[in-house]
Amino acid sequence: MYYVWNPNTHECEKVERYEEGADVDELPIGFGFGYVGSMDDYKILAFYPNGFYLFSRNIRTWKKPVDGLEEYNQVLIEDADNVCIQDILYPSCKNLEGSAGIMAFDLAVERIIKVKGIEWLRGHVKINRMFSIDNSLSVCCSNSDENVYDVWSLKGESESNGWQRLYTVRSGIHLSLLGFFENGKCLVCHFDRFIVVDLDQRNWLRLQEGFPGVAEESRVETNWPFVDSLVRIFLRRWQ
Repeated sequence: MYYVWNPNTHECEKVERYEEGADVDELPIGFGFGYVGSMDDYKILAFYPNGFYLFSRNIRTWKKPVDGLEEYNQVLIEDADNVCIQDILYPSCKNLEGSAGIMAFDLAVERIIKVKGIEWLRGHVKINRMFSIDNSLSVCCSNSDENVYDVWSLKGESESNGWQRLYTVRSGIHLSLLGFFENGKCLVCHFDRFIVVDLDQRNWLRLQEGFPGVAEESRVETNWPFVDSLVRIFLRRWQ
């Protein structure tokens, strides 16, 4: 079951998961969600072991797109992150060898398109977050050293040479990176405080005022951006 919720209008809608052709007890291994501005439609892309399924809110049905899926039969979709920019949904993924990759699915024409020029990903084993900066696809990824993070952004019209590395962030024992956001800032946990850092300032010693009271027995499980002016909501799990 999927729930589509609009926090501005307080409307919530239930969408039954796709069952036809799949085992009743089989769950999707990942999913993506995006707004198709050219069609004024919301679509859900669900990843099952036996294929990709697409739901359109306008027509209220599921269907299985097949165009261009052959080379993705052995791809493991990471369900933690995806971003939709100009009708194109970008889920993060891995191949069976564990190398990170990026898929692109055009929600308007319902087909997979290639993301070119991502040779820089070969040195990274994990995509931590995908997001948009200035309406450009941006990626935060890490290599085998989990304390080093690179932020890349697709600039310009040419995907083959348009990728630029914006930042390299190193965290430490008392400084953990939680997430990046569209405005180029990131959220870190420094000792017992949540702190927003402006990476453009290049100064990690003078951090902005944080939010005290993070108990030692708690940890951040995940954090999702909630886009409504400057408001952000972060999910925390207490142990």
